[in-house]
Amino acid sequence: MIDWIWCAGIVLTLFIVVQVLGTCRWRRTLSRFRAAAGIEPTDEVTLRVKRFVAENRAEKPTNIFLAMTLEDDLGITGDDADDFFKDLAKQFPDVNLDGLELSRHFGPEGFLGGQGRCQLRVSDLVEAVRHNRWRRMPNKA
Repeated sequence: MIDWIWCAGIVLTLFIVVQVLGTCRWRRTLSRFRAAAGIEPTDEVTLRVKRFVAENRAEKPTNIFLAMTLEDDLGITGDDADDFFKDLAKQFPDVNLDGLELSRHFGPEGFLGGQGRCQLRVSDLVEAVRHNRWRRMPNKA
């Protein structure tokens, strides 16, 4: 009996490790585990921002997680970033985006994951909407 449980534990552990390493998107995987465990917030502001991001990226809101980066995970770069934040300003008109410098966070069209840029996450959008202002981010993530 113990041998069976031990083997099942090893198989489950290996499955989880393969899933996490195989996706190459550990933040997304971690966020899914957090959401499934009820750790990801479900307040109204968070849900509104997730719905906005999901609609903008043609995704389901259940596939959007706070730890996702806008550029690497969601593919927002260049002119897409500019359009995304224009839409954000229309959707959430009370948010002051004056401190936002897109060139610090997004590369040119077609290039993902630039070196030295501070990656923005969905959680940064939630914070901006919650506080009605954009906070200046550090130079590197």
